[in-house]
Amino acid sequence: MKSIAQSAWFLLLFTPVCIAETPVTIQAPLPPEIPWTGASEALIVSKSDPWVTPAEATDLRESPSYDETVTWLRRLVAAAPQLKMLSIGTSPEGRKLWIVVASKDGAGDPSALRANGRPTLFAQAGIHSGEIDGKDAGMMPRVEKRRMLFPVGSVRVSTDQPLGDLAVILLEPSSTDSFYQWGFFLEVLSRVEYAESYVLEPLARKMLDANPSLRREFQQRLDADPDFRSNPKKRLDFFYRRTPYFDDRYLLYPIARELRSPASSSER
Repeated sequence: MKSIAQSAWFLLLFTPVCIAETPVTIQAPLPPEIPWTGASEALIVSKSDPWVTPAEATDLRESPSYDETVTWLRRLVAAAPQLKMLSIGTSPEGRKLWIVVASKDGAGDPSALRANGRPTLFAQAGIHSGEIDGKDAGMMPRVEKRRMLFPVGSVRVSTDQPLGDLAVILLEPSSTDSFYQWGFFLEVLSRVEYAESYVLEPLARKMLDANPSLRREFQQRLDADPDFRSNPKKRLDFFYRRTPYFDDRYLLYPIARELRSPASSSER
């Protein structure tokens, strides 16, 4: 006579399985998605921008495939002499693993980066399935260059001193032990000047009436950019950025690097 355990295994292994004829939808036990909006949305460019990323072109609803990503990166590298793109291996699926090296000194591979003696920042994204948004965000950096006059009383910290490396560690914001990482510059993350829509809308109308050139620029943007045309916040931001009230120091780190010594620089 079979034991109860043996009978249970017999039933488990040999009982026919009934398959439903109608498809069954199975949902993972995850919490509902929470609507989100934030300041980083200002980094998204319009679909008409020549450097719009594949993700931005779909309003961040889709992530580009491997081939689409590589094609976009190749175009970026071809347009920027400071960038080099090279393969560092092959994935289990047989696809090349790519890195993009950015260096103003022309370093084209990790060995050259190590040889130049400068700190190297390594950014990696997309290493886990379902977490590909890091890759899409990494393709969206917007670099703004501006000339600034530092006020009287500003301090110049030379790295040509025994504690020069310490100065880099404390003042370079990407350093894990920098003043920025420890929260000493949180004010740059807060927009201290802004305008409400009920204030901006009548002001925008006055700006359009007083400036025919601005009116033409605004109309051209409306005609060329569907996203701008359908987004009231972006339309009002168009005018806000052209007012004296715009906070142009938002997200601006108040410490600059001096890439050339004053003695060797032709710029003062």
